[in-house]
Amino acid sequence: MTLKTKKGIAILLFWIKETDITVPVQSPWNIPLLPVKKTGASGSHVSDSSRETGVRCLGPEICIHQPPIGRDSLVKKEWTAQAHRLMQDTRGKDHSPRNNQHDSGNWPSSGYSSVLHTIFGVARTKCRRACRSVWSCSCGCLFHRIGFVKIVKNKAYFKRYQVRFRRQREGKTDSYARKRLVIQDKNKYNTPKYRKIVRVTERSSARLPVPIIEGDMIVCTSYEHELPKYGVKVGLTNYTAAYCTSLLLARRLFNRFGMGKIYEGQVEVTGDEYNVESIDSQPGAFTCYLYAGLAQTTTGNKVFGGLKGAVDGGLSIPHSTKRFPGYDSESKEINAEVHRKHIMGQNAADHMGYLIEEEEEEDKKQFSQYIKNNVTPDMEEMYKKAHAAIPENPVYEKKPKRKVKKKRWNRPKMSLVQKKDRVAQKKASLMAHLKALGYKEEIMLKKSRHKEVIKL
Repeated sequence: MTLKTKKGIAILLFWIKETDITVPVQSPWNIPLLPVKKTGASGSHVSDSSRETGVRCLGPEICIHQPPIGRDSLVKKEWTAQAHRLMQDTRGKDHSPRNNQHDSGNWPSSGYSSVLHTIFGVARTKCRRACRSVWSCSCGCLFHRIGFVKIVKNKAYFKRYQVRFRRQREGKTDSYARKRLVIQDKNKYNTPKYRKIVRVTERSSARLPVPIIEGDMIVCTSYEHELPKYGVKVGLTNYTAAYCTSLLLARRLFNRFGMGKIYEGQVEVTGDEYNVESIDSQPGAFTCYLYAGLAQTTTGNKVFGGLKGAVDGGLSIPHSTKRFPGYDSESKEINAEVHRKHIMGQNAADHMGYLIEEEEEEDKKQFSQYIKNNVTPDMEEMYKKAHAAIPENPVYEKKPKRKVKKKRWNRPKMSLVQKKDRVAQKKASLMAHLKALGYKEEIMLKKSRHKEVIKL
Protein backbone atom coordinates (compact mmCIF):
# COMPACT_ATOMS: atom_id res chain seq x y z
CA MET A 1 0.00 0.00 0.00
CA THR A 2 1.46 3.32 -1.05
CA LEU A 3 1.89 6.38 1.13
CA LYS A 4 -0.85 8.29 -0.69
CA THR A 5 -3.31 5.45 -0.13
CA LYS A 6 -2.52 5.33 3.57
CA LYS A 7 -2.92 9.08 3.76
CA GLY A 8 -6.34 8.92 2.08
CA ILE A 9 -7.51 6.14 4.38
CA ALA A 10 -6.29 8.05 7.44
CA ILE A 11 -8.27 11.13 6.37
CA LEU A 12 -11.42 9.04 5.90
CA LEU A 13 -11.05 7.38 9.29
CA PHE A 14 -10.50 10.76 10.96
CA TRP A 15 -13.60 12.18 9.25
CA ILE A 16 -15.71 9.18 10.30
CA LYS A 17 -14.55 9.59 13.87
CA GLU A 18 -15.47 13.28 13.88
CA THR A 19 -18.95 12.79 12.35
CA ASP A 20 -19.89 9.72 14.50
CA ILE A 21 -21.10 7.58 11.59
CA THR A 22 -22.41 4.09 12.31
CA VAL A 23 -20.57 1.72 9.97
CA PRO A 24 -22.57 -1.41 8.99
CA VAL A 25 -19.81 -3.28 7.16
CA GLN A 26 -16.04 -3.16 7.19
CA SER A 27 -13.51 -4.34 4.59
CA PRO A 28 -10.50 -6.56 5.36
CA TRP A 29 -8.42 -3.36 5.52
CA ASN A 30 -10.72 -2.03 8.29
CA ILE A 31 -11.83 0.75 5.94
CA PRO A 32 -15.42 1.78 6.74
CA LEU A 33 -17.90 1.65 3.89
CA LEU A 34 -19.44 5.07 3.84
CA PRO A 35 -23.28 5.22 3.80
CA VAL A 36 -24.69 8.16 1.86
CA LYS A 37 -28.18 9.47 1.20
CA LYS A 38 -30.20 8.18 -1.73
CA THR A 39 -31.22 11.68 -2.70
CA GLY A 40 -28.52 13.48 -4.61
CA ALA A 41 -27.20 16.66 -3.10
CA SER A 42 -26.97 19.79 -5.18
CA GLY A 43 -24.00 19.67 -7.52
CA SER A 44 -23.44 15.92 -7.05
CA HIS A 45 -24.00 13.19 -9.60
CA VAL A 46 -26.35 10.39 -8.57
CA SER A 47 -26.97 7.44 -10.89
CA ASP A 48 -29.58 4.68 -10.90
CA SER A 49 -27.20 2.11 -9.44
CA SER A 50 -26.35 4.44 -6.57
CA ARG A 51 -30.05 4.99 -5.79
CA GLU A 52 -30.57 1.23 -5.56
CA THR A 53 -27.61 0.54 -3.28
CA GLY A 54 -27.49 3.81 -1.39
CA VAL A 55 -23.98 4.46 -2.72
CA ARG A 56 -23.10 7.88 -4.03
CA CYS A 57 -21.31 8.17 -7.38
CA LEU A 58 -19.00 11.13 -7.55
CA GLY A 59 -19.41 11.19 -11.34
CA PRO A 60 -17.26 13.55 -13.43
CA GLU A 61 -15.29 14.64 -10.36
CA ILE A 62 -13.46 11.30 -10.29
CA CYS A 63 -14.33 9.73 -13.65
CA ILE A 64 -12.21 10.53 -16.68
CA HIS A 65 -14.37 10.78 -19.80
CA GLN A 66 -11.60 9.69 -22.16
CA PRO A 67 -11.29 6.01 -21.17
CA PRO A 68 -9.26 4.03 -20.49
CA ILE A 69 -6.34 5.56 -18.54
CA GLY A 70 -3.34 3.32 -17.97
CA ARG A 71 -1.61 5.46 -15.34
CA ASP A 72 -2.21 4.33 -11.79
CA SER A 73 -0.61 7.48 -10.37
CA LEU A 74 -3.48 9.62 -11.68
CA VAL A 75 -6.07 7.47 -9.96
CA LYS A 76 -4.06 7.50 -6.73
CA LYS A 77 -3.95 11.29 -6.78
CA GLU A 78 -7.69 11.41 -7.35
CA TRP A 79 -8.17 8.99 -4.44
CA THR A 80 -6.52 11.40 -2.00
CA ALA A 81 -8.06 14.54 -3.51
CA GLN A 82 -11.55 13.05 -3.50
CA ALA A 83 -11.21 12.08 0.14
CA HIS A 84 -10.66 15.77 0.94
CA ARG A 85 -13.66 16.78 -1.17
CA LEU A 86 -15.87 14.13 0.39
CA MET A 87 -14.89 15.29 3.87
CA GLN A 88 -15.70 18.93 3.06
CA ASP A 89 -18.98 18.26 1.19
CA THR A 90 -20.56 16.05 3.83
CA ARG A 91 -19.26 17.68 7.02
CA GLY A 92 -22.08 18.62 9.35
CA LYS A 93 -24.74 16.50 7.58
CA ASP A 94 -26.76 13.80 9.29
CA HIS A 95 -25.43 10.40 8.20
CA SER A 96 -27.18 8.21 10.73
CA PRO A 97 -28.63 4.87 9.50
CA ARG A 98 -32.23 6.03 10.07
CA ASN A 99 -31.86 8.72 7.43
CA ASN A 100 -30.10 6.43 4.96
CA GLN A 101 -32.80 3.74 5.30
CA HIS A 102 -30.89 0.79 4.00
CA ASP A 103 -29.92 -2.55 5.43
CA SER A 104 -26.60 -4.30 5.33
CA GLY A 105 -27.81 -6.59 2.55
CA ASN A 106 -27.80 -3.73 0.07
CA TRP A 107 -24.12 -3.04 0.65
CA PRO A 108 -21.51 -4.41 -1.77
CA SER A 109 -19.38 -7.32 -0.62
CA SER A 110 -16.47 -6.35 1.57
CA GLY A 111 -13.03 -6.11 0.01
CA TYR A 112 -11.17 -3.95 -2.47
CA SER A 113 -14.10 -3.87 -4.92
CA SER A 114 -16.54 -2.74 -2.25
CA VAL A 115 -14.22 0.03 -1.06
CA LEU A 116 -13.93 1.43 -4.58
CA HIS A 117 -17.66 1.08 -5.17
CA THR A 118 -18.52 2.78 -1.92
CA ILE A 119 -16.08 5.67 -2.05
CA PHE A 120 -16.09 6.35 -5.78
CA GLY A 121 -19.16 4.51 -7.04
CA VAL A 122 -17.12 2.17 -9.24
CA ALA A 123 -17.56 -1.48 -10.07
CA ARG A 124 -15.49 -4.12 -11.85
CA THR A 125 -16.21 -4.68 -15.54
CA LYS A 126 -14.58 -6.01 -18.68
CA CYS A 127 -12.22 -3.73 -20.56
CA ARG A 128 -12.86 -2.82 -24.15
CA ARG A 129 -9.15 -3.19 -24.84
CA ALA A 130 -6.86 -6.19 -24.49
CA CYS A 131 -5.92 -5.48 -20.86
CA ARG A 132 -6.83 -7.58 -17.86
CA SER A 133 -9.54 -5.53 -16.24
CA VAL A 134 -10.69 -2.02 -15.48
CA TRP A 135 -13.05 -0.35 -13.06
CA SER A 136 -16.16 1.39 -14.39
CA CYS A 137 -18.09 4.11 -12.64
CA SER A 138 -21.83 3.87 -12.31
CA CYS A 139 -22.08 6.83 -14.69
CA GLY A 140 -20.45 4.72 -17.42
CA CYS A 141 -16.87 6.00 -17.39
CA LEU A 142 -13.89 3.67 -17.33
CA PHE A 143 -10.47 3.84 -15.75
CA HIS A 144 -7.87 1.13 -15.29
CA ARG A 145 -7.57 -1.03 -12.22
CA ILE A 146 -5.60 0.37 -9.34
CA GLY A 147 -3.12 -2.14 -7.95
CA PHE A 148 -2.44 -1.59 -4.27
CA VAL A 149 -0.71 -4.95 -3.76
CA LYS A 150 1.95 -5.42 -1.15
CA ILE A 151 5.15 -6.90 -2.56
CA VAL A 152 6.30 -9.71 -0.28
CA LYS A 153 10.00 -10.58 -0.43
CA ASN A 154 10.55 -12.68 2.65
CA LYS A 155 12.87 -15.57 3.34
CA ALA A 156 10.73 -18.01 1.39
CA TYR A 157 10.88 -15.73 -1.65
CA PHE A 158 14.67 -15.61 -1.68
CA LYS A 159 14.99 -19.35 -0.99
CA ARG A 160 12.90 -20.15 -4.05
CA TYR A 161 14.37 -17.40 -6.23
CA GLN A 162 16.11 -18.70 -9.33
CA VAL A 163 18.43 -16.44 -11.29
CA ARG A 164 18.26 -16.29 -15.06
CA PHE A 165 20.94 -17.72 -17.28
CA ARG A 166 24.14 -15.69 -17.44
CA ARG A 167 23.88 -14.66 -21.08
CA GLN A 168 20.24 -13.72 -20.56
CA ARG A 169 21.20 -11.53 -17.58
CA GLU A 170 23.90 -9.88 -19.68
CA GLY A 171 21.42 -9.21 -22.47
CA LYS A 172 23.36 -11.26 -25.03
CA THR A 173 20.86 -14.05 -25.75
CA ASP A 174 17.20 -14.08 -26.66
CA SER A 175 16.26 -17.09 -24.51
CA TYR A 176 12.66 -17.05 -25.71
CA ALA A 177 13.73 -17.54 -29.32
CA ARG A 178 16.60 -19.88 -28.47
CA LYS A 179 14.36 -22.28 -26.57
CA ARG A 180 12.09 -22.69 -29.59
CA LEU A 181 15.03 -23.18 -31.93
CA VAL A 182 16.70 -25.73 -29.68
CA ILE A 183 13.78 -27.90 -28.56
CA GLN A 184 13.40 -31.11 -30.58
CA ASP A 185 10.49 -33.51 -31.03
CA LYS A 186 10.77 -36.61 -28.84
CA ASN A 187 9.92 -38.93 -31.72
CA LYS A 188 13.12 -37.86 -33.50
CA TYR A 189 15.26 -39.58 -30.86
CA ASN A 190 18.14 -37.17 -30.22
CA THR A 191 18.40 -36.01 -33.82
CA PRO A 192 20.54 -32.85 -33.74
CA LYS A 193 18.79 -29.59 -34.55
CA TYR A 194 21.23 -27.13 -36.09
CA ARG A 195 21.06 -23.34 -36.00
CA LYS A 196 22.59 -20.82 -38.37
CA ILE A 197 23.93 -17.85 -36.41
CA VAL A 198 25.06 -14.57 -37.97
CA ARG A 199 27.12 -12.38 -35.67
CA VAL A 200 27.32 -8.80 -36.95
CA THR A 201 29.99 -7.08 -34.86
CA GLU A 202 33.37 -5.49 -35.51
CA ARG A 203 34.51 -9.05 -36.25
CA SER A 204 31.56 -10.57 -38.07
CA SER A 205 31.26 -14.33 -38.12
CA ALA A 206 28.94 -17.14 -39.13
CA ARG A 207 28.48 -20.19 -36.92
CA LEU A 208 26.59 -23.45 -37.00
CA PRO A 209 26.08 -24.83 -33.46
CA VAL A 210 24.20 -27.89 -32.30
CA PRO A 211 22.75 -28.07 -28.76
CA ILE A 212 23.88 -30.81 -26.41
CA ILE A 213 23.41 -31.33 -22.68
CA GLU A 214 26.58 -29.43 -21.77
CA GLY A 215 25.73 -26.50 -24.05
CA ASP A 216 26.17 -25.54 -27.70
CA MET A 217 28.80 -27.41 -29.69
CA ILE A 218 30.09 -25.43 -32.67
CA VAL A 219 30.10 -27.70 -35.72
CA CYS A 220 31.52 -25.16 -38.15
CA THR A 221 32.41 -21.48 -38.21
CA SER A 222 33.83 -18.82 -40.52
CA TYR A 223 35.10 -15.29 -39.94
CA GLU A 224 35.29 -12.13 -41.97
CA HIS A 225 39.05 -11.85 -41.44
CA GLU A 226 39.41 -14.90 -43.70
CA LEU A 227 37.98 -13.02 -46.71
CA PRO A 228 41.26 -11.26 -47.68
CA LYS A 229 42.57 -14.71 -48.58
CA TYR A 230 39.88 -14.83 -51.29
CA GLY A 231 40.51 -11.32 -52.57
CA VAL A 232 38.09 -9.23 -50.45
CA LYS A 233 40.34 -6.90 -48.49
CA VAL A 234 37.94 -4.10 -47.51
CA GLY A 235 34.32 -3.71 -46.47
CA LEU A 236 34.40 -6.71 -44.17
CA THR A 237 31.33 -5.76 -42.12
CA ASN A 238 28.76 -4.87 -44.79
CA TYR A 239 25.92 -6.85 -46.40
CA THR A 240 28.24 -8.24 -49.09
CA ALA A 241 30.78 -9.48 -46.55
CA ALA A 242 28.01 -11.19 -44.55
CA TYR A 243 26.99 -13.01 -47.75
CA CYS A 244 30.58 -14.13 -48.46
CA THR A 245 31.21 -15.24 -44.87
CA SER A 246 28.08 -17.42 -44.81
CA LEU A 247 28.88 -18.81 -48.26
CA LEU A 248 32.27 -19.83 -46.90
CA LEU A 249 30.58 -21.47 -43.91
CA ALA A 250 28.25 -23.54 -46.10
CA ARG A 251 31.00 -24.77 -48.41
CA ARG A 252 33.31 -25.53 -45.47
CA LEU A 253 30.55 -27.58 -43.81
CA PHE A 254 29.87 -29.65 -46.94
CA ASN A 255 33.60 -30.18 -47.43
CA ARG A 256 33.85 -31.50 -43.87
CA PHE A 257 30.98 -33.96 -44.34
CA GLY A 258 32.07 -34.99 -47.83
CA MET A 259 28.97 -33.56 -49.53
CA GLY A 260 30.61 -30.78 -51.51
CA LYS A 261 30.05 -32.42 -54.90
CA ILE A 262 26.48 -33.51 -54.11
CA TYR A 263 25.12 -30.08 -53.14
CA GLU A 264 26.91 -27.35 -55.05
CA GLY A 265 24.37 -24.64 -54.28
CA GLN A 266 23.75 -21.71 -56.58
CA VAL A 267 26.84 -21.16 -58.68
CA GLU A 268 25.80 -17.84 -60.27
CA VAL A 269 24.50 -15.04 -58.06
CA THR A 270 21.07 -13.84 -59.24
CA GLY A 271 19.52 -12.39 -56.07
CA ASP A 272 16.31 -14.32 -56.70
CA GLU A 273 14.73 -16.86 -54.35
CA TYR A 274 16.56 -20.17 -54.17
CA ASN A 275 15.74 -23.26 -52.10
CA VAL A 276 17.77 -26.45 -51.84
CA GLU A 277 16.00 -29.74 -52.49
CA SER A 278 17.12 -33.19 -51.37
CA ILE A 279 18.52 -35.48 -54.06
CA ASP A 280 17.24 -39.04 -54.36
CA SER A 281 19.57 -41.87 -53.32
CA GLN A 282 21.83 -39.29 -51.67
CA PRO A 283 22.06 -37.83 -48.18
CA GLY A 284 19.31 -35.29 -47.55
CA ALA A 285 19.89 -31.58 -47.70
CA PHE A 286 21.53 -30.14 -44.60
CA THR A 287 18.70 -28.38 -42.74
CA CYS A 288 19.25 -25.67 -40.15
CA TYR A 289 17.32 -22.67 -38.83
CA LEU A 290 18.25 -19.00 -38.75
CA TYR A 291 18.87 -17.47 -35.34
CA ALA A 292 19.00 -13.68 -35.56
CA GLY A 293 19.78 -13.15 -31.88
CA LEU A 294 19.25 -9.58 -30.70
CA ALA A 295 19.55 -8.07 -34.18
CA GLN A 296 16.68 -5.97 -35.50
CA THR A 297 15.12 -8.09 -38.25
CA THR A 298 14.38 -5.16 -40.54
CA THR A 299 14.39 -5.26 -44.32
CA GLY A 300 17.94 -5.30 -45.64
CA ASN A 301 19.59 -6.24 -42.35
CA LYS A 302 23.00 -7.89 -42.68
CA VAL A 303 21.61 -10.96 -40.93
CA PHE A 304 19.61 -11.72 -44.06
CA GLY A 305 22.71 -11.26 -46.19
CA GLY A 306 24.22 -14.10 -44.18
CA LEU A 307 21.03 -16.10 -44.66
CA LYS A 308 21.17 -15.67 -48.44
CA GLY A 309 24.84 -16.64 -48.54
CA ALA A 310 24.20 -19.85 -46.59
CA VAL A 311 21.24 -20.79 -48.82
CA ASP A 312 23.23 -20.12 -52.01
CA GLY A 313 25.99 -22.24 -50.51
CA GLY A 314 23.68 -25.26 -50.32
CA LEU A 315 22.13 -25.17 -46.84
CA SER A 316 18.40 -25.74 -46.50
CA ILE A 317 17.05 -22.91 -44.32
CA PRO A 318 13.29 -22.21 -44.20
CA HIS A 319 12.82 -18.55 -45.11
CA SER A 320 10.90 -16.04 -47.18
CA THR A 321 12.03 -13.09 -49.28
CA LYS A 322 10.18 -10.44 -47.27
CA ARG A 323 13.31 -9.09 -45.56
CA PHE A 324 15.67 -9.13 -48.52
CA PRO A 325 16.58 -5.79 -50.15
CA GLY A 326 14.32 -5.12 -53.11
CA TYR A 327 11.16 -6.67 -51.69
CA ASP A 328 7.97 -4.75 -52.50
CA SER A 329 5.32 -5.04 -49.77
CA GLU A 330 2.51 -3.95 -52.09
CA SER A 331 3.12 -6.38 -54.93
CA LYS A 332 4.61 -8.95 -52.49
CA GLU A 333 7.42 -9.71 -54.92
CA ILE A 334 11.16 -9.24 -54.76
CA ASN A 335 13.19 -7.31 -57.29
CA ALA A 336 16.06 -9.73 -57.87
CA GLU A 337 18.21 -7.10 -59.58
CA VAL A 338 18.15 -4.81 -56.53
CA HIS A 339 19.05 -7.73 -54.27
CA ARG A 340 21.89 -8.75 -56.58
CA LYS A 341 23.34 -5.23 -56.44
CA HIS A 342 23.52 -5.45 -52.65
CA ILE A 343 25.18 -8.87 -52.82
CA MET A 344 27.78 -7.65 -55.33
CA GLY A 345 28.42 -4.40 -53.42
CA GLN A 346 27.02 -2.13 -56.12
CA ASN A 347 25.11 0.04 -53.64
CA ALA A 348 28.42 0.98 -51.96
CA ALA A 349 30.10 1.35 -55.37
CA ASP A 350 27.43 3.78 -56.59
CA HIS A 351 27.82 5.90 -53.46
CA MET A 352 31.59 5.84 -53.81
CA GLY A 353 31.34 6.98 -57.44
CA TYR A 354 29.00 9.80 -56.45
CA LEU A 355 31.41 11.07 -53.78
CA ILE A 356 34.36 10.95 -56.18
CA GLU A 357 32.52 13.23 -58.60
CA GLU A 358 30.75 15.53 -56.15
CA GLU A 359 32.55 15.49 -52.77
CA GLU A 360 36.09 14.27 -53.06
CA GLU A 361 37.07 15.19 -49.50
CA GLU A 362 34.16 13.21 -48.10
CA ASP A 363 35.16 10.26 -50.27
CA LYS A 364 38.62 10.23 -48.71
CA LYS A 365 37.05 10.04 -45.26
CA GLN A 366 34.40 7.39 -45.91
CA PHE A 367 36.36 5.17 -48.32
CA SER A 368 39.90 5.68 -47.04
CA GLN A 369 40.56 1.94 -46.76
CA TYR A 370 39.24 1.36 -50.29
CA ILE A 371 41.65 4.00 -51.60
CA LYS A 372 44.51 2.53 -49.55
CA ASN A 373 43.92 -0.96 -51.05
CA ASN A 374 43.39 0.42 -54.60
CA VAL A 375 39.73 -0.64 -54.76
CA THR A 376 37.77 1.33 -57.36
CA PRO A 377 33.97 1.66 -57.69
CA ASP A 378 34.10 -1.16 -60.25
CA MET A 379 34.31 -3.84 -57.56
CA GLU A 380 31.91 -6.42 -58.98
CA GLU A 381 34.76 -8.45 -60.48
CA MET A 382 36.44 -8.63 -57.07
CA TYR A 383 33.37 -10.27 -55.53
CA LYS A 384 32.86 -12.59 -58.51
CA LYS A 385 36.40 -13.91 -58.05
CA ALA A 386 35.78 -14.37 -54.32
CA HIS A 387 32.54 -16.31 -54.94
CA ALA A 388 34.42 -18.59 -57.33
CA ALA A 389 37.45 -19.04 -55.05
CA ILE A 390 35.51 -19.93 -51.89
CA PRO A 391 34.13 -23.32 -53.13
CA GLU A 392 37.54 -24.29 -54.51
CA ASN A 393 39.33 -24.04 -51.16
CA PRO A 394 36.98 -23.58 -48.19
CA VAL A 395 39.28 -25.35 -45.72
CA TYR A 396 40.34 -23.37 -42.69
CA GLU A 397 44.10 -22.99 -42.54
CA LYS A 398 45.48 -23.08 -39.04
CA LYS A 399 48.29 -20.69 -38.30
CA PRO A 400 51.54 -22.38 -37.23
CA LYS A 401 52.22 -22.11 -33.56
CA ARG A 402 55.06 -19.79 -32.68
CA LYS A 403 57.80 -21.30 -30.56
CA VAL A 404 58.20 -19.08 -27.54
CA LYS A 405 61.71 -18.99 -26.10
CA LYS A 406 61.56 -18.71 -22.35
CA LYS A 407 63.49 -15.84 -20.85
CA ARG A 408 65.01 -15.61 -17.41
CA TRP A 409 64.77 -12.19 -15.79
CA ASN A 410 66.58 -12.94 -12.49
CA ARG A 411 70.33 -12.20 -12.22
CA PRO A 412 72.51 -15.35 -12.14
CA LYS A 413 74.91 -15.95 -9.28
CA MET A 414 78.47 -14.62 -9.59
CA SER A 415 81.54 -16.79 -9.23
CA LEU A 416 84.42 -15.95 -6.86
CA VAL A 417 86.63 -14.64 -9.68
CA GLN A 418 83.81 -12.37 -10.88
CA LYS A 419 83.25 -11.04 -7.38
CA LYS A 420 86.98 -10.18 -6.91
CA ASP A 421 87.10 -8.57 -10.32
CA ARG A 422 84.02 -6.48 -9.46
CA VAL A 423 85.75 -5.25 -6.26
CA ALA A 424 88.89 -4.30 -8.22
CA GLN A 425 86.78 -2.38 -10.74
CA LYS A 426 85.08 -0.44 -7.97
CA LYS A 427 88.44 0.44 -6.41
CA ALA A 428 89.81 1.65 -9.71
CA SER A 429 86.68 3.70 -10.32
CA LEU A 430 86.96 5.34 -6.91
CA MET A 431 90.64 6.18 -7.38
CA ALA A 432 89.96 7.74 -10.75
CA HIS A 433 87.17 9.82 -9.26
CA LEU A 434 89.37 11.11 -6.39
CA LYS A 435 92.22 11.86 -8.76
CA ALA A 436 89.89 13.92 -10.89
CA LEU A 437 88.93 15.94 -7.79
CA GLY A 438 92.62 16.79 -7.13
CA TYR A 439 93.36 14.65 -4.07
CA LYS A 440 96.93 13.53 -3.39
CA GLU A 441 97.82 9.86 -3.63
CA GLU A 442 98.21 9.36 0.15
CA ILE A 443 94.83 10.92 0.89
CA MET A 444 93.31 8.91 -1.93
CA LEU A 445 94.58 5.68 -0.37
CA LYS A 446 93.26 6.69 3.06
CA LYS A 447 89.86 7.53 1.61
CA SER A 448 89.73 4.29 -0.33
CA ARG A 449 90.58 2.31 2.84
CA HIS A 450 87.98 4.27 4.78
CA LYS A 451 85.39 3.36 2.19
CA GLU A 452 86.34 -0.29 2.47
CA VAL A 453 86.03 -0.16 6.27
CA ILE A 454 82.61 1.42 6.05
CA LYS A 455 81.44 -1.25 3.60
CA LEU A 456 82.80 -4.03 5.78
